Amino acid sequence: MIKRDYIFSKDTPILIYGTGGDGLKISQQLLHNAYQIRAFIDQRASEIKEVNSIPVFTIEEVIQDLALLEDTVIIITLKNIFAHHSLATDLVHKGFNRIICLPISKSGETPSEPLSTIASFYSSLLSGDIPSPPAILPFYAIEKIHSRDRLKITENHADETTVTWTPIELIYNYTKDGAFENCSMPLFFPLVDLYRAFLTGDPARFDSALRSYQTYASEFAVRKKAVVTEQLLDSMIASRHGAFRGMIHLVETKSTFFIENAPSAEIINGRFHLTASGRNRVAFLIARGYALVPLTIHTQEYNSWLNHPAIGNIISLIDRGTEPLLWSRIPHPLLIEQDVQVEDYYTSTVIPIANLIIKSIYQDTSINQQGTTLFSKEKAEATLKSHKIGCLLNDQGTCSRFMAAIGFKVYRIDSVKQTTPLVEQLDDLLSVQNCTTIIYSELKKITFNTIILDSSCPHSEHESLIHAATEHIFYIERNPSEDFSWFNLLSTNPTPLFTTIWNDAQVRCYYISRADLSK
Repeated sequence: MIKRDYIFSKDTPILIYGTGGDGLKISQQLLHNAYQIRAFIDQRASEIKEVNSIPVFTIEEVIQDLALLEDTVIIITLKNIFAHHSLATDLVHKGFNRIICLPISKSGETPSEPLSTIASFYSSLLSGDIPSPPAILPFYAIEKIHSRDRLKITENHADETTVTWTPIELIYNYTKDGAFENCSMPLFFPLVDLYRAFLTGDPARFDSALRSYQTYASEFAVRKKAVVTEQLLDSMIASRHGAFRGMIHLVETKSTFFIENAPSAEIINGRFHLTASGRNRVAFLIARGYALVPLTIHTQEYNSWLNHPAIGNIISLIDRGTEPLLWSRIPHPLLIEQDVQVEDYYTSTVIPIANLIIKSIYQDTSINQQGTTLFSKEKAEATLKSHKIGCLLNDQGTCSRFMAAIGFKVYRIDSVKQTTPLVEQLDDLLSVQNCTTIIYSELKKITFNTIILDSSCPHSEHESLIHAATEHIFYIERNPSEDFSWFNLLSTNPTPLFTTIWNDAQVRCYYISRADLSK
């Protein structure tokens, strides 16, 4: 008979995951009631070392210590309760099944009875109401994924359309719109950056955004055979500011406006291209920090794109447990709420990197026409298509997938050419093209315009990759305190691009241009 529960008593060895306020509170209450706490788990273990004379380990150190594994219960105490279930799922994959946490569903659905029992027990611990031992608790089990559309808002049978929350990484500009046609909307910097500048009021950001928008507006005016004057540009900026103020008012007083007036889009090769008015609304919501934006799609087209057979194959791979926990959210309604390691990887990491590359391309290919600076559709498009990006990243192909969708020629760099079944299935689902896997020995054959490196990848390959880049180098430092220092390979100091959080640990991205490296 398969055991489905275990006994939690004062003799049970306990690990507390997290050294924050809740971790300290629960540990003190358990110790006061004579429970056995063996250690804390924290990714900053090397810095913290111990809490109240109790040692602190990383999860990797716990896994290596067999004495800490046997019959051990892990209590997750992260302040972000929405990360509990994702972390518990990862711990199950690592071999733990005695887990106490607060498994909140992203969709707000009621968890199964076993998970409800665990959640209730956790709440008792947090409130200081320690249940009388021994307690019978269920093993933490990963519940199977159900193929349900989590993003559909409404379906109008009369006009055969569906309004759905759409991940911004799937949304693209009109197919015919001058220099920025087919541009990924999060990267449509003349408009998105202008709205961000209006939101923040930062003078430096406003000046930069204003220059970009003026260049974009000039190209638009020339295309419409209008004479570009300072008055015309000022009136176009004033018009955008008026639209911005109107949308701010709607966000504050009638947020349903954006759903009721969701812009129309058509799906082309897995990309949601805007087809009519509404681009300003999309750009505004992206500038506001929305990761999902409502769009209106023809229902038959939308249902076909959902691709239930492909989703079934991916769910089967995940259910078998042979694949690691998904790295980042999958931009698909049937998978969007699957547990992942880094929830906002697209918005925090991938899009900022892509944005810098796109801006550089448009600025470098701008032209001067009778004293007016314009973005050049032909030059920008040709440069983008020939731009080669090399990705040495442990992210299940997420970054390279997005870069390829934009139109870059992308190379995934790995020790073997064979991609995992999960990566292959995700590539097919999201219609990825222009993406090739190469091995380290082939690096000398290719010159890249851009290199994106991850510090968790083999350091032995970093130097050769740095020298293979002709324009941009991005380095994602997962552990700033590690012994290896990328900076030792450089002749100049890199520029900090952004700092973000992955798995409750700080991550930094640095940027350096080839021009600076060659000085």
